Amino acid sequence: RSSLSSDLRYAARLYLWTVILTTSLLGALLIQLDSIRLRDLQSPQEIIASYAKQYEVEPAILVEVSRCESNFKHDVYGDRGKAYGIMQFWENTFNQFKKEANLEHLEYKNLKDQAQLAAWAFSKGYQNHWTCYRKVVNAP
Repeated sequence: RSSLSSDLRYAARLYLWTVILTTSLLGALLIQLDSIRLRDLQSPQEIIASYAKQYEVEPAILVEVSRCESNFKHDVYGDRGKAYGIMQFWENTFNQFKKEANLEHLEYKNLKDQAQLAAWAFSKGYQNHWTCYRKVVNAP
C-alpha cells in the first residue's frame, strides 16, 4: 500500500511539473508570437521611415515619394504595367540597383525589400529615378 501511495505521489508531482513546464513554454511562445505580430503590423510609412533612417535619408521625403507613387499600396502596377509595388520600381531598375547595392537577396515583389532598396538608392543619389521625387521636392 505504501508503494502505491508513493507511486501516486510521484505521478502527481510528475504531472504537476509537466503542466508547469508546458504552461511556461506556451507562455514564452505566445510572447514570441505577439512580438512577431507587432513587427509585422508596422505600417508601410513606418517601414519606409525605418529604412530611410538606416540609410541616412530624410524619412519624410521618402515617405512622400511612396505616397505619390503608390499611395502606400504595395500590390499595384503603374507606368502601363512596367512598375510595381510601394515604390513603383521597374523590375530591371530594381535588379540593377540590388546588384549595385550588393543586396541580391532582395525580392522585387516584397514591400520591405522595395522600401530598403529605395532608401539605398536615395542615399546614393538616384532619387531622380522617381518622377514623384521631383514633384515632392518642388512642391510649394
